[in-house]
Amino acid sequence: MNKKEENKKVFPLHLIFGADEYEVDKAARATVDRLCPKESQAFGLEILEGAATTAAEASGILNACLAALRTVGFLGEGKVVWLRNAVFFAKDKLGVSADVVQAAARVMDYVKAGLPDGVFWVVSSDKVYKSGAFYKAAKGLADITEFQLEERSYKQDEAAVARAEAYFRDAGLSISRQHLMQFVERTGMHARQMVQDIEKIGLYLGEEKVVTEEVIDLLVPPTREALIWSLPEVVAARDPEKTRRMLHRLFEQKENAVRMIIPVEKHFARLAVLRACLDHGWAEVIGGGYRESVQWSLPSEGEALLEALGADDPRTMHPYALLLAMRQAALFSGAELAWCRERLGHTHYQMMNSPVPPELQLELVMLEISGRKPVRRRR
Repeated sequence: MNKKEENKKVFPLHLIFGADEYEVDKAARATVDRLCPKESQAFGLEILEGAATTAAEASGILNACLAALRTVGFLGEGKVVWLRNAVFFAKDKLGVSADVVQAAARVMDYVKAGLPDGVFWVVSSDKVYKSGAFYKAAKGLADITEFQLEERSYKQDEAAVARAEAYFRDAGLSISRQHLMQFVERTGMHARQMVQDIEKIGLYLGEEKVVTEEVIDLLVPPTREALIWSLPEVVAARDPEKTRRMLHRLFEQKENAVRMIIPVEKHFARLAVLRACLDHGWAEVIGGGYRESVQWSLPSEGEALLEALGADDPRTMHPYALLLAMRQAALFSGAELAWCRERLGHTHYQMMNSPVPPELQLELVMLEISGRKPVRRRR
């Protein structure tokens, strides 16, 4: 079959799955609307929810799918059966249950034998075991679409920023690169959260189309994880008031103080490496605006030293995250960063061995570091 003929192929089954639940649901809805136009959905669409907690419930849902596919549409017209948010195709106790596997096989055998004209089965799920019987059977029958999130952290950042940029563009809103990064830091990889917050921003701005930092601070609540991982950047940016507000918000969420200091220690260790690179002339920030970037000029000993860091080699960072870290490293001298790391390490030890409340110790050291005047020196 050539490519042109393949594009014309009508698939009886459409399998849409992946960890990116918003994109999965969006694509599944678009597929359903294409196969069964909205004006026909009152009689031509049957939706079955796949949220099962037991093997008996899961096999019952699959049996209901089989019955729905066998039932002719109203007035003999076409029909779409949408199994939505199915949770029993993963490699877990539910997914490998004999009852579930057998029920899925019965449905797949019926689909394989040939559905009536105009009848389609759409399945959306967060996880599908690719070595399982269901997926193997679907490969020969289905139009399969997968939406996965990047596993590597720098790729996650890149994908999240690109996605958020597209969502803002679709909403007709203008946002700078810096504010886009701030937005993503608050929402994380969660596409549904991004879209909901962008809708709020659009309603708030009204006729205005430019997204500002004040609007993001007002309307986009940071996730718990985003707050923790943003704390090091806020402290290193030497903004004591913002540091205090962020700490208090984390304390209100009952976040563990010891857990909060760990990423700050790691961030300042990274800044110390970058400060050394700046001092040795191995790296510099060049350009301006959107063209600003970090340029490396490493001798052989510099290459060896950074490669020895492995996963902590700053060259593996996302370019924009590296640029921000370089800007922060330029606010400290090497001696200051050594002092900061010593204070953080000592505070970490005291938080676990002193009767003084760890939250108080954490706040004192964070404000002490962020409140010091930044160095004014050439990068």
